[in-house]
Parts: sequence; C-alpha cells; structure tokens
Amino acid sequence: MINLELIIVIGTVIFLLLSLLFIFLAYEFRKKINRDQKEFYKSIIQCEISERQRIAKEIHDGIGGLLGMAKFHLSNLNGIKELHLLQNIEIVNSIKLIDLATEESRNISNELLPASIVRFGLKGAVQDLIKIYKTQFNIDYYFNCNCDINITLQANMYRIINELLNNSRKYANANNVEIDIVAGFNKILMHYSDNGIGFDFNQMKQTFEGNGLRNIENRVTLFNGKFQYSNNNGSIYNFEFIV
Repeated sequence: MINLELIIVIGTVIFLLLSLLFIFLAYEFRKKINRDQKEFYKSIIQCEISERQRIAKEIHDGIGGLLGMAKFHLSNLNGIKELHLLQNIEIVNSIKLIDLATEESRNISNELLPASIVRFGLKGAVQDLIKIYKTQFNIDYYFNCNCDINITLQANMYRIINELLNNSRKYANANNVEIDIVAGFNKILMHYSDNGIGFDFNQMKQTFEGNGLRNIENRVTLFNGKFQYSNNNGSIYNFEFIV
C-alpha cells in the first residue's frame, strides 16, 4: 500500500505547484492587460495628436488665410477719398476685428498643437515657451538631443514642461528654474527643477490643484516612461523616455 504520508506530501507538492502556476498565469494576464491598456491609450493619444495637428492646420491655413484676404481687401478700401468718413471708420473697425479674430484663431491652433512644435521641434518650442515665462523667473535651458523624437512624444514633453512652469509660477514662488533635455543610450532624459517652496507630491495629487500632476503622471505612464520627484530646497523632477 502507498504510504499515507507520501500521498499527503505528493498532494501538497501538486497543490503548491498549481498555486504557483495560477499566480504566474494571473501575473502574466495582469501584465498583458496593463500592456494592452497602455497601448490602447497611447494609440488614442497618437490619434488625438494627429487630429489636433490636422485641425490646427485647417484653422491656420483655412480660416487664417480667409481672414488675411479679408483684411487685405479692407485695407485697400481704407483711405479712399471717395468714401465717406463714417465708412472709413467702419473699415478701420472691421480691420481691428479681423486682427482680433486672427489672433484668436492662432491661439486656438496653438492650443490644439503648438505651431512651434511643427516648425521648430521640441527644442525651439520650449524656447518659445520660455519667452512667455521669462518675466516670471530666470530659466536656464540646456538641450542636447540629436536623435529623432516622434511628434507625439515631443508634444507630450512640451505639455509636461508647460505644466511644470505653470506650477512654478502659481504655487512655488520660485525665481529660478532649470530645464535640461539630453539624449543617450536610446533614452531621452529630462530634468526640471525650481528653487520654490516644494510640496508633498502624493499629498498634492489628492487635491484640486494636483490635477496637473496627475496629468503629468498619466502622460509619462502612457509612454512607458519613468519619473522621480524630490523636494530639496525646491522641486526636482527627473524624467526618462525610451526612444
């Protein structure tokens, strides 16, 4: 007869092996779900960027072009002696409205997809962004990246930097910011720091003001990136993206 203890040992071993197999399969299944979910959201972002780029181009080339032609024709009428003074005033006012509409369409186009990203790439786009914030604080910017970065990642890195600059302006009371973007070993490394008051990252994420931080975290995750935050006489962010 088979020893009862042996049967128990064999049964226990089989149970443990089946348990380990179940845990392994569950882990692999969860990994696949997470991977598929990331790819799904990444494809959504890529489609969104493509659509934003298309709409931005239509606004810039279509509406912007029509407004430019309207201004051109009105400018030709302006100052014609045969026209009544009130007519000339109406023409001047119309030109001013066209200028406002042109500026508004440019702003909308830039919100959809920064035109500077398309024209100058990430380096030039960040330089344009710095011009907006340079009245708020000093910004040291270093860019050393010769590798190709797809426009989707460029746009997301741009949005991250914009969000961080906005946080430094609104909450940190900083007077100095440092931005470094470098490439190496198939990676893009981005460093951002300010000399502001700093904060508890996890605690801030739970507040209304932490919506921007959650957006940053989501953007990094969707591109399989990594980032670390530390608080040392200000806020320090280090990002890593695979290219």
